[in-house]
Amino acid sequence: MIMQMKVHLIVVFLFTIAGCHRQSYNIFNGEFRYVEYSGKIEMLTGEEVDIDGLGIRRTWIADTLLLVWSPYNEESFASIYSLNSNKLLYNNLLLIGRGPNEYLYVEIAHLYTDSSGVKAWFSVNYREKLILVDISSTILQQRLVVEREIELNVEEKGAIHAAFFDRDTSIVLQKIFHNDHLSIYNPVSGESRFIGWLYSDEYPNYLDIEVFSVYYVYNMEKSVLAGGMVYFNQINFYPLKIGVPYSISTVRRAIRYDNIKSMPTSDRLNYYGPISYDEDVIILTSYGSGKKDDEHCNAVENIFLHVVTWEGALLKIFKLDCCFVGHSFDSRTGYLYGVDIETDRILRYKINLGLSMH
Repeated sequence: MIMQMKVHLIVVFLFTIAGCHRQSYNIFNGEFRYVEYSGKIEMLTGEEVDIDGLGIRRTWIADTLLLVWSPYNEESFASIYSLNSNKLLYNNLLLIGRGPNEYLYVEIAHLYTDSSGVKAWFSVNYREKLILVDISSTILQQRLVVEREIELNVEEKGAIHAAFFDRDTSIVLQKIFHNDHLSIYNPVSGESRFIGWLYSDEYPNYLDIEVFSVYYVYNMEKSVLAGGMVYFNQINFYPLKIGVPYSISTVRRAIRYDNIKSMPTSDRLNYYGPISYDEDVIILTSYGSGKKDDEHCNAVENIFLHVVTWEGALLKIFKLDCCFVGHSFDSRTGYLYGVDIETDRILRYKINLGLSMH
C-alpha cells in the first residue's frame, strides 16, 4: 500500500512537471503541437506581372479583380486591376485627406464576391469605423460607391489591433492590450461580447506588444482566427465556436518568452511574415530557421512559404527566389500574387497545393 502511494505521488509529480514545462514553452493560450514535414521542398520562380504601382505592399483577389493596397502613396490607399488583362480599372480608390469620401488611414478587412458582384470592407481612420464599398459598381460608375458604414462604438478604440468582418451583424475584434483578447462586436446593438485570451498569463502587459507581432487572418466560414508569429516559431489557431486554441510548429518546442523579452529588436530572429488565405488553406511567409530583421530582405535564401490547412495540417513548403510580401492566392488559376519588396514589382508564382481548384 505504501509502495502504491509512492508510485501515485511520483506520477502526479511528473505530470505536474510536464504541465508546467509545456506551459512555459508556449506563450499562446492553447496546446502546442509539433508538425513534421516529410514532403519535398519545391523551388518557385517568380513571373513578373505587367502592373505598375507606387509603394504597393498588399494584394487582395476576388473573382477576376486584383485590389492593391499602397500605404505610401501620397494620393490614395488602393487601386483595382483586372487579373485577365492587367489593366487598371479604377485608380485612387480611397483618397487620403479629410473631406467627403477621404480618409486618414485605410486597411482592407474583407474582400469577397456575392450575387451582386465584388464587395470590400475597409477599416478607416485607424479603425474608427468600417465601410462597405461596392467594387463592381465603383468600376462601372467610375466613382467611389460606399454601400454601408459601421461605426465601431467600442471602448478603447485605439486598442483595436484588427477588425475582421463576420457576416452582416458581427465583427471579430482583436485588441492589442491585456493579453490580446478577442471579442465579437454587434454593430446593430452596439454590444461587444468577450470570447477569450490569445496569450497566457506570462504575457505581462502592453509594453511587450511588439514581441507578440502576428499576421492574423480570419475564416468566417470556419470561425477560426489564425496567424504566424513574427518572433516565435509557431502558427496560432483560435476557433471561435467549435474547438480549443492551439499552435503548431515545425520545431519540437516553442521558443520561450523569457529568452527574447529583454532582447533588442535588432537581435531577434524573424520566423513568420505576411500571410494570405482562401477557404481551404493559409499561406505564410516563413524565414527558414529564422533570420535577423532586415528591411531590404537581402537574405533571400531563407524565404519560404508554409501552406497549412485551417485545421493545422502542414501541406506544403515552397522556397522562393525573392523577398515576397503582401501575397494573395487566386484559387481559380493556382497563382499566388504579391510584391517583390526589393523592386516594388508585382510577381506571381504558380503553386500546386494538391487541392481541387474552385
